[in-house]
Amino acid sequence: MVKLTPELISAAPSYLNPLKDRELDLRGHKIPAIENLGVTRDAHDTIDLTDNALTHLQNFPLLRRLKTIIVSNNRISHVSPQLATSTPFLTSLVLTNNALSELGDVVPLASLKHLTYLSLMGNPIREKKYYREWVIFNCKSLRVLDYQRVQDKERKQARHLFVTVDNLPTALASSLSSTKSAPVPASKTFIPGTDEEPTGPSVPAGRAGRLMTAEERERVKAAILNATSAEEVRRLEKTLKEGWVPPPSQGQES
Repeated sequence: MVKLTPELISAAPSYLNPLKDRELDLRGHKIPAIENLGVTRDAHDTIDLTDNALTHLQNFPLLRRLKTIIVSNNRISHVSPQLATSTPFLTSLVLTNNALSELGDVVPLASLKHLTYLSLMGNPIREKKYYREWVIFNCKSLRVLDYQRVQDKERKQARHLFVTVDNLPTALASSLSSTKSAPVPASKTFIPGTDEEPTGPSVPAGRAGRLMTAEERERVKAAILNATSAEEVRRLEKTLKEGWVPPPSQGQES
């Protein structure tokens, strides 16, 4: 495990991505905790922390320019209530393949007033009843959830489930707000010369930092071959970068 030091941040690649945003690449260092990002001087639109060992999405300094955070393939089970204060103009948050497991875990995202794109693919929370309605209800500005556009009828259904005729939270909404993952200690920073590993919830095998299977490689090849435009290829490239593999086509399913 590697501490996120000012030196590591300064040496990390910083470039214009395909969307013409200034991106800071902190992928694959097995960083256990977010710290020292103040040294970036708020000079980036996107910060990519994919393939690390984060358990908490917290400890960001005030970053007014930041629009996108990518934290795929980590172990995140906690989102700080202060995230919106630190990143007031965040529009995209990619939490693919993490450990968020209870519907109450996403309540802090409600304060992100500009959030339009959210991915929670590969998190246990997606198996919960009312998952999609609950996220849409909390994130009022959301347009795309898990690569699917949010429909007006979904917003109406969410409001019907979670708001009374008196404009108060329903009993169901109050109950879901209180269901949160058991608190875990923030990951410890690796100390050179020791074998101590950071603590935190484990991610199911085959997710964080894994190699693709032969079947998944074939799916990727097929998706590329079937792409009908450069824009479709770019979208595929983006989803792969975020840690998500195209699902099997109907012809590949048994």
